[in-house]
Order: sequence, then C-alpha cells, then structure tokens
Amino acid sequence: MSLGKTIRTARQRAGMSLRDLQLATGISLAKLSKVENDKATLRHPEIIALSETLNIPAAFLLNVGGRVDDRPSARRAVTLAGTGPKFLKDGKTYEVLCGDMSEKANLFWRVLITEKAPGTLNSYLAHPGEEFVLVLKGPVALYTKVYEPLVLKTGDSVLFDASTPHAYFAVHKEAVVLMSNSTESPH
Repeated sequence: MSLGKTIRTARQRAGMSLRDLQLATGISLAKLSKVENDKATLRHPEIIALSETLNIPAAFLLNVGGRVDDRPSARRAVTLAGTGPKFLKDGKTYEVLCGDMSEKANLFWRVLITEKAPGTLNSYLAHPGEEFVLVLKGPVALYTKVYEPLVLKTGDSVLFDASTPHAYFAVHKEAVVLMSNSTESPH
C-alpha cells in the first residue's frame, strides 16, 4: 500500500476529515490531499506530526511502499543541541535528531524518559524494523513482552527487533537515551 493510501486509511479509521487532519498537524489541506493521492511526499517533521495524530509509528510511515535505495551520496543533516522538534508521549520527551532529510533508512531521537515502571498499556510500542538504544544518562529499564526486564546503565546499548512490544522506564527520576529506529524490516 502506498503512503497516501496508508494515510487515507488511517485518517478514515480515526474518523477524521482532511480538514481535521490539517488542523491537528499544521500541514496544508492542499498538501494532505496531494499526499493522499500520491502526488506529493512529506518531510520528516510532517511524518512525525501525522504519526502522532494518527497513532501510527513513524518508522512504519517511512517504510510504506518499500522505497528503493536511490539516494544521493552527498547528503547531510545537522541538529544543534536542543533544537530538534520535540513531542511528549507517555512519560517520554522525544527530540527528533537530523530529521530534515526525507527518505532515510533510520530515525534518530534523543529521548528523555520520566515514566516509571510498570507504566500503562500505552507505554508499550511495536513497529517494523530494528531499534538501537545507547544510554546517555541512566539507568533505564527496558521491558519487552518476550524477555525479563533489562536495566541498562550509562554507556550500555541494546539492539532488538522492534516488532517485539517494548517500553522504556526511568529507574530513578529520569533517564536519557539516544535511539535509532530503522524504517525497514530486517527480514
């Protein structure tokens, strides 16, 4: 299914009109219409806004249609400290890192975690691809539906199949991680 059809289906499932989606995301009505008709693409911040509004993992939206790797070789993105777009979700503040590049194979985040275990059902996520986390300030607890909880300290890292339902929790007041999500399934 194309990106446009995926967004249209999710919007309709959410009971939203294009106008509702425009008001919720700040993306123009004309652009949303073109995207849904596969006549325009989205920048990374727009995909994040749609992901949040439609409750679809951003990694899934970036991988819709199985993009071909025909990217130019001289691309670069920079995020100066503290300047990435931020959003709050379930006890975590996500800062998008180097998000101004479209059609990339990975998403990068600086995540401030304040939620404590056991969290809620909304704390657990699952999405296509792989997830890598490096703990910048810890400790942080990784809970999955498969493994026993894993406590990671500053400098520790983990890589796993992100289709496994998973959640991160601060062991103390807060934790900070560098997160990367691949947008393509390794299988």
